[in-house]
Amino acid sequence: MHFTQSSKIPNIYYRPEQTLCPSCNLPLKRDHILWHKQVIFSTGAKNLVNWAYRCPKITYPGSKKIFKSLKADAVHLKYRRFSRELVARIGYQHFWHHRTMYEIYDWLINDLHLKISAREVA
Repeated sequence: MHFTQSSKIPNIYYRPEQTLCPSCNLPLKRDHILWHKQVIFSTGAKNLVNWAYRCPKITYPGSKKIFKSLKADAVHLKYRRFSRELVARIGYQHFWHHRTMYEIYDWLINDLHLKISAREVA
């Protein structure tokens, strides 16, 4: 299967906001991926990756502590594939414009051009 450049989903990588170890003041080292998932925003889908960092001193007792991005956790809803921003926009459509589930689904498909099923809107 061949994909065109326009069909590729962009990747967004998150790193911890804290860059230095609080104990030894050395730069934190990238350790592993905490989580990665595809999240749907009102502008389309994006692949989010949250990297875990640790203190580079392996013998240090605090080297087991994992540093992660708090921004990455704030962007999406846990166990869901929708961004908080999109959920807020759907809530606005429902509560302020009194739109039904089917009207919101139509808005997401036709106006925002998102690939989403009616069941996911429900």
